[in-house]
Amino acid sequence: MTQATMTDAFRGHLTGFDLAALEEHESTIIGVDEALGIGYLNAAWFRFSAANGGDPAISARWGLGASIWPAIPAPLQPFYRQFFSSARSLNHAPTHPMTHEYECSSADVYRRLVLAVYPLRDDHGLLLVHSLRVQRPHDPHERSAQEPDASRYAHPDGMIRQCSHCRRVQLAADLKAWHWIPEWVRSCPGNTSHSLCPVCLDYYYPAV
Repeated sequence: MTQATMTDAFRGHLTGFDLAALEEHESTIIGVDEALGIGYLNAAWFRFSAANGGDPAISARWGLGASIWPAIPAPLQPFYRQFFSSARSLNHAPTHPMTHEYECSSADVYRRLVLAVYPLRDDHGLLLVHSLRVQRPHDPHERSAQEPDASRYAHPDGMIRQCSHCRRVQLAADLKAWHWIPEWVRSCPGNTSHSLCPVCLDYYYPAV
């Protein structure tokens, strides 16, 4: 393998998988162990990170051995704990991988992806495959750009709240208002806290 990375221990967990096929797959693939620590990243993961301005910071923060839990907003962790637990149970009666659709947009492109979760043999972890379902330029009528004025968006605790999915930012003076600020999608201020806006929470996680 070239850009992809894998721990020696995790290589043994992928017995039965075609490693070359995982490496050449167009979707980003993350392999996690029983504790959801990262054990494998395919080349598409690095390409996606680089194309969206994430590297080298993302690779340094979310490299081998890192837990994926800090990357999941706190309100969604109960959902994903149940989701991953249900996916692991398929190890004993495999049918189809469990899937979940979500938005992951950039400053210029609207994207929706599907996460497919494959349980590894003997309950040694999961393969998380993120596949692109929708990609198109943003509609300016749907997302009217606002200026990055921190005085309007910093809450009394000093934090700026950005939706993890649609990437809109909550207006401090009106908690029901979430604005599209492309500059902060490209590069979040250091005091940004990621959560979910009500629309994304209701649409993608109606049971939460």
